[in-house]
Amino acid sequence: MRFTKSDIADYLHCEKTFWLARKAPERMPPHDPSQPNARLVAEGYGFEALVEEEFLRQAGFQSQQEFETDRGLYARTDLTRVVDGVMDVYEVKASGSVKPKHIQDAAFQKIVAEEAGHTVGQIHIVHVNKDYVRTGDVDPAMAFVVADVTGDVTALEAELRRHIDNALALLEERSIDEEGCTCVELTKKKHCVAFRHFNPTVPEASIYDLPRANPGTIARFREQGILDLSDVDPEDITANQRVFLKAFRTGEPQMNLGNLRRFLSGLTYPLHYLDYEALGSAIPMIDGAHAYQQIAFQYSLHVQDAHGAEPRHFEYLGETPALPRDLVAGLAQHIGPEGNVIVWSKTYENGQNKRMATMFPEHAAFLNGVIERTVDLMEPFKSDYVDARFQGSASIKKILPVMSSGLSYDDLPVANGDDAMSAWVRLIHMDEGKERAQLRADMLAYCELDTLAMVHVLDGLRAAVEAAAL
Repeated sequence: MRFTKSDIADYLHCEKTFWLARKAPERMPPHDPSQPNARLVAEGYGFEALVEEEFLRQAGFQSQQEFETDRGLYARTDLTRVVDGVMDVYEVKASGSVKPKHIQDAAFQKIVAEEAGHTVGQIHIVHVNKDYVRTGDVDPAMAFVVADVTGDVTALEAELRRHIDNALALLEERSIDEEGCTCVELTKKKHCVAFRHFNPTVPEASIYDLPRANPGTIARFREQGILDLSDVDPEDITANQRVFLKAFRTGEPQMNLGNLRRFLSGLTYPLHYLDYEALGSAIPMIDGAHAYQQIAFQYSLHVQDAHGAEPRHFEYLGETPALPRDLVAGLAQHIGPEGNVIVWSKTYENGQNKRMATMFPEHAAFLNGVIERTVDLMEPFKSDYVDARFQGSASIKKILPVMSSGLSYDDLPVANGDDAMSAWVRLIHMDEGKERAQLRADMLAYCELDTLAMVHVLDGLRAAVEAAAL
């Protein structure tokens, strides 16, 4: 059985799930296996190919060299160069900086190469140069940075060797204690996929469901023997968590009616519900863009002239890689000088507006006006309107089905922002035809739903506040 850098990562996340998945996979709980984002995979391959092409122009470099040891450790390095019997290793990462995970991966590669009989010298991480701005054809030599991480790898190596030894020893065990795993110390998002298998006594509604619960909060309750959400003392949690707990216990949404009425009464029509889709690529696709600079390529806009009025819909989808000048021009035709602009998470949308105002000074006054009139519809759902069915989330995908029936992201071919980015990369490289037309329609449908969902959520919020007054 091969043991790779992915295996050591799984072991370090949860030893017991690591063992169960490899020794008794038929007993693993049903789960959706995590799939790498298609766009990020393509980004990685594209950047790796660019780096490899540049390095392989130099004498002595070899790509995709494989190493395997007698005890099953396996590694494949991105680039190596041997000088006087000493091999330097270059790992390529489509990231804007060196991250701890990169050091761990590089240390694993070094350990395997040395156990396979090689003498390893320097270790490098080749990563994206975030400051590179494309002008004309991509300049490969400027698109990446080579970071010497030999010292960091050396500092980690002995510890990682111990983990590898322990992981391999664990795989020799025919059975393990399946009562509890270390993930009970972590927040819910970090639980292993077999959490319920190893921790069946943790209630369905537990301390892990408290919004923004940190490891310290989890540890404190576990020390007190408290796991059930029903046993939590409201005095032991934050104000926002108390609201969630009350919503859970009563089964009713908790509303701060004063704040909600002020929010609703402060809106000025016409309302412009706006959503952007944007992409930042490791290798800039557009002249004037730097690596990973977010470039808007699509928007959806619903305009509602008065409360209860049927919203009018406008949209834009760029079909070639270009700075979003046409996008802004189209938007300026449909967002007038009056009325609020409604978004979900204004940090993101206004970040786009600020970047585009800098790109296009002729539209700066318009875009800055949009920024000034922007209202974040997510804000009331952070603490002023709390429903246990939101599961502690402020995501519109969690909130929409509770606030409005009849709209759903389920079964959409393009169903989230990552899907939209991946779809756009495919779209701009496809020839005209039915497949491209369908992909375009799928992208437009997803983005339109994002803004129509905001219309429905606001209507649902207004109805709930009005009902509470009766």
